Amino acid sequence: MTHRLDPLLRPRSVAVIGASVREDSMGDWVLRNLERSGFDGNVYPVNPGYDEVRGRECFSSISDLPEAPDLAIFAIGDHRLEASVDEAIAKGVRAAVIHSSLFLDVGFSPRFVWPARSTRHFYIPAESHVREYRIPRLVSR
Repeated sequence: MTHRLDPLLRPRSVAVIGASVREDSMGDWVLRNLERSGFDGNVYPVNPGYDEVRGRECFSSISDLPEAPDLAIFAIGDHRLEASVDEAIAKGVRAAVIHSSLFLDVGFSPRFVWPARSTRHFYIPAESHVREYRIPRLVSR
């Protein structure tokens, strides 16, 4: 039996958006921790600036991945986050972890403001709990 949070808590595949060869960057940190933990699923580094990261083929974009990963881990700047999350939703990614301040514009409190493009659920850890977002309700201004 599978649980609806399996893509977040027990993913079979993970994309690391913002994967990097720069030591101690968030993208490098995420990849190292996946390796150290013994994660045995598919790991897909995503960064248009590299062909390879930590011995793995690096993809230019989420849409270039050979499959829709269960989990996307975002280690990118806020200015790239909105478009990248849209791309992950379009690819069929079912859960996300976002390493970001989520400060998207001056005068806005941090919140998710990208437009919905699907009717599926998308799980995002928020503070000390997991919030389930029904994609059409993701916009909250």
